[in-house]
Amino acid sequence: MRAGLVALVVLLLISLVVNAQQITTLGIRVSMPAPLPSQQFPAAIVDFTGMVRHELYLNDMFYITFDLTQYQGTYFVVIKQIGGPGSPAEVAYGDVQGGYIYGYPMEIVQPIYEGQTYTFEIDLYNQNGAFVGSATVSYVEKWCPDVTIDGVQLTPSTPVGGGNVQVAVTLTNDGEESWRYHVSVYSQGGALTKTSQDVTIGAGSTTTVTLTVPVSATYTATTDTMVVDVSCDNGAWHFTRSYQINIMPARPGPFVISAPTVQARLGQPVTFTLSLTNQGSDAQPISLTFSTGSASFNLPSTLPGGTTTNVPVTFTPTMPGVYKVTVTLTYKSPITGQTYQDTGSFTVEVYAELAVNAVDQNGNPVQITPNIAGNNTSVAWLLPGTYTVSVPQIVDLGGGARLVFVGWQGGGTSPSTTVTLNGNTQLTAVYKEQYQVVLDLSPALSSQTYWVDAGSSFTPQAPSHVDITQDSRWALEGFQVAGQQIGPGQAITVTGPLTIKAVWVKEYKITVSCGQVACINGQSQYVQWAQEGSTLSITLAQIVNVNSRTRWVLSGSPTISFTVTGPQTITPNYVEEYYVNFGYAVKTASGISSTTVVTGAWIESGNTVTIPTNQLEPPGGPGVKYVFSGYLVGNTPISGPQSGQTITVTGPVDVYAVWDKYYYLNVTTPVGTAQGGGWYLADSYATVSVGQTTYGFLVYQRFVKWVASDGSVYTDPTITIKVDKPLTLTAVWAQDFTQAAILGGGLAAAGTAFWKRDFITRTLSRTFMKTRSKTRVELEDVDKTHTWVAGEKKESNDNE
Repeated sequence: MRAGLVALVVLLLISLVVNAQQITTLGIRVSMPAPLPSQQFPAAIVDFTGMVRHELYLNDMFYITFDLTQYQGTYFVVIKQIGGPGSPAEVAYGDVQGGYIYGYPMEIVQPIYEGQTYTFEIDLYNQNGAFVGSATVSYVEKWCPDVTIDGVQLTPSTPVGGGNVQVAVTLTNDGEESWRYHVSVYSQGGALTKTSQDVTIGAGSTTTVTLTVPVSATYTATTDTMVVDVSCDNGAWHFTRSYQINIMPARPGPFVISAPTVQARLGQPVTFTLSLTNQGSDAQPISLTFSTGSASFNLPSTLPGGTTTNVPVTFTPTMPGVYKVTVTLTYKSPITGQTYQDTGSFTVEVYAELAVNAVDQNGNPVQITPNIAGNNTSVAWLLPGTYTVSVPQIVDLGGGARLVFVGWQGGGTSPSTTVTLNGNTQLTAVYKEQYQVVLDLSPALSSQTYWVDAGSSFTPQAPSHVDITQDSRWALEGFQVAGQQIGPGQAITVTGPLTIKAVWVKEYKITVSCGQVACINGQSQYVQWAQEGSTLSITLAQIVNVNSRTRWVLSGSPTISFTVTGPQTITPNYVEEYYVNFGYAVKTASGISSTTVVTGAWIESGNTVTIPTNQLEPPGGPGVKYVFSGYLVGNTPISGPQSGQTITVTGPVDVYAVWDKYYYLNVTTPVGTAQGGGWYLADSYATVSVGQTTYGFLVYQRFVKWVASDGSVYTDPTITIKVDKPLTLTAVWAQDFTQAAILGGGLAAAGTAFWKRDFITRTLSRTFMKTRSKTRVELEDVDKTHTWVAGEKKESNDNE
């Protein structure tokens, strides 16, 4: 029932409590409606604000109000429900006083019977119980005021999948009270994500509320039905309207591609999960590629929109280090077929293997403990960088055997090396096995210990001699090895630990001292160590050449033999000899021009020798003669007789008989006389001349030139020439017909003329020109003498 038993906070004028129900006089201002024709007094439904109501909503507080201001005295009132759910029912009764307006408070509570009309009747009785009159009131019960959806506006008009659409809804409150409504927008097919917003609308007012509605990225159709739902009281009442809308489907993606940091070993596969988050609609994957390394995976046929697909990937890195791997996803829209591509990346930490092993010289594995980057291990997985790797230098095997580090395969001989790691790297340390060899060198020296490579040749090393005193010593004879003697320099193959004993003999120093003479093997002093008790034979050089002109000659036997019992010094006797050259020197006016050695001899130093002058004369020739002028000893000229001259030999020397060289100059002339001929010292100068240059009458013999036997020509009648060889000078003359020609000109005037071509020269023509004769003489060369008869006409040369 809706009978409210809650007292209202109002100003009560009169209160009459009957059966725990309260009918009060109103303390609020209310404008009562006029009574209906069927009523004897006014009555109305009034809310707590004094407004007359025809509709009431959940939780509304109201009064069943009746006006008794027209009555006086005491009356009895009965209020009962005569219509609506729960009727008939008595609501309240009690005594009241006339002259007032009374209200019975009530509240609308659940359950709500939407749209049902409730009717109440107020009956008034007098004190005698006689019916005075009645009135009825009614209201319609609702959850909330009705609302009208006046219109809807979409921006954009066609929503795009994956985006938002602004939905502006215009609403009018059709009820009697301001109310808060819950407005929701969604679509039946799921294109629009349900979005809600509360709005308060005054009674009878219109307002517009705008909602931002997400558009599904996975919706594939192009149309949908949008629903605008207006509700109140937590959805107890709804009013909806539907609208047909167009949808532009969303593109698939974009994708967020991600993966946690992947730790891997270079060249080894590692499996991780790659997350593909589709922020759009469904996508059909086409390919998935990686910027580096190799990867295997299985892509699903569809990558649903709005979801994350985890793809297991088996990845094999091909590059070490910490770096980003870019992943490219190629996909297409299952609706439009358009292709898209998104990229993402993930970090990889790829470790490279740094391994160290060891082998012996034969390639057999050797057990060692390497140190890699400060850790004793044979294998380490490291990021690229520079690391220090070391191995033991020596590994002691005991019993006189050990392993010794040789180097690294590929280069390097230090057991500690620096490696720049850029990929999987394996280092191989090479060792060799060695055995201990003890070399016993007593009594000459102390013992020595060696480590020798297994299987290699070992040559015992010891001094060939160890001095005892300045003139005595120990000489190495050989070595004892396992009961057998070997000679010095003989190699032993070492196959295990070994002891070797040196064998010594005593020797004495034998000295041969020849002073400054290289008497033995090119040496002036010869020292030989001879074994005690041995017989020694020494052979000296008979002749020792110092150079080509000086030598030493041994006096005595060249062979010395004796038994060695101790140190000994031998001094041989040598005399010095010099080689003397004898020859002749040719002297000219310029000095010594040449020297020629004829003979020579070895002469002991300090001896006197006679110069063989008669053997030292240079050969002569036509027009050449030599005259003895002295001697040249070394670079010193000396005078002396041509025979019997002696010199003392103090060193190598060249001795020359000096001869002055003369050339004969023969001077001849066919005309007259010539001067200057005779013998001249070679390279001296001679003056040659003719007695006069012209001879004859009318026809002259005139001097033309000197012609030498070597082809030289001189045009001066007097010349000075250098006599550097036998020479003949011949004077050349020519006939001069100048005077005869003058005479011939006179004869020509008489009618006769003659001439000869050989004697007519241009000189004659020039002579005539100089005379400036008024009579011109024409001359013509002819091959024979021709006589012109007076009066005879001269023919042309062409007709001769």
